[in-house]
This record gives sequence, C-alpha cells and structure tokens, in this order.
Amino acid sequence: SGFGSIVGQVTYKGQPVENAEITGETDEHGLSGYRLSATRTDREGRYRFDRIPAWDWTIHCRAGIPSSSEAKLVASKRGRAYLQPGQETVCDFEVIPTRIFGRAYIRETGEPLVERMIFIDRNAGFLQYPLTARTDKNGKYSIDGCVPGLHLRAVEGPEKFALFQEPVELTGCDPFRNLDPALTTKYGR
Repeated sequence: SGFGSIVGQVTYKGQPVENAEITGETDEHGLSGYRLSATRTDREGRYRFDRIPAWDWTIHCRAGIPSSSEAKLVASKRGRAYLQPGQETVCDFEVIPTRIFGRAYIRETGEPLVERMIFIDRNAGFLQYPLTARTDKNGKYSIDGCVPGLHLRAVEGPEKFALFQEPVELTGCDPFRNLDPALTTKYGR
C-alpha cells in the first residue's frame, strides 16, 4: 500500500502553539486502535509523521494554552488525514480551550456528591477515551480539553453502581460549560 507523511501546524488565535501533543490512529485493514507514537509541535507549532502507512488516519491534538488567569488552559481537537502513497498530507489545527465544570449534588437535599467520578466521553457514545475527574468535598469538578462537539457525560451516582448519563455539546461559541448534575437518591435523575 505504500507510505507517506502527515504534517501540520497547531495554532490558537492564529499564533503557533509549541509543545502540543499529536497522536494518530487508524482502523484500516481491521487494525482497530492502531496508533502512531506521539510527537510534539516545535516553536512554530509544526509537527510531522514520516514513513507511515498510506491509510486513512484520525489525528488527535492536545495543547496547553497559556492563560492570564490560570497556568494553562487545555485544548483538544481531532482531524482526518487521507494519506496516499508517496504523498504528504496536511492536517492543521486551530484549537479552542474547553472546560466542563460544575457541582454534582443530590436533588432532594442539596447534599454534594463527594468523591464521585465524572466521565466525559470524547467520542460521543463510544467510551474509548474518557476524560475523568473526581468531585471534591463540595461536589465540584472540572474537566479541561474536551474536543468541541457532542459528548456523553456520566456521573457516578449516590448509590453503588448508579450512573447518570446525558449528552453535552461544546462549540467554539460556548467552549466553557457549567453543568451541575442534580441526581435523585434513586438511580438516575
């Protein structure tokens, strides 16, 4: 089938993003989950994968964005690269930092859900690469770097093995979402 290269640049507000992590995966030829070793962007925000099989690839970018109010915000994005033998394919990313945060609590009492796991599925229904956080003593949580798009959020409920799930959408216009899950004391919402 041959080999080729995937190259690109990561930017935020038109400026290069240094040290962003770039990975790739494919399910060509039944190789579900076949991954490229991670690489990082240089000072100009550029990355390169050389001599990789000429298949269709999903490229993932995760970047730390400097912030005036916090150490770093996290941005994630995914793109497609259709690689032909002997060719160089460009897959650029203009990233947007995202955050899902809130306070998980029991609806009837207002009591916080303490030390409960919050999961954000990055593939909108396929829990292959979840981002996770644990609520603190006040039920608060924060998860950075969700890819813009549709996600499934799961919250570990007040009873053992109870799990509440709901869809969440992040857009470029609304990249920071305050979501306060209120769970009932019986399984679910």
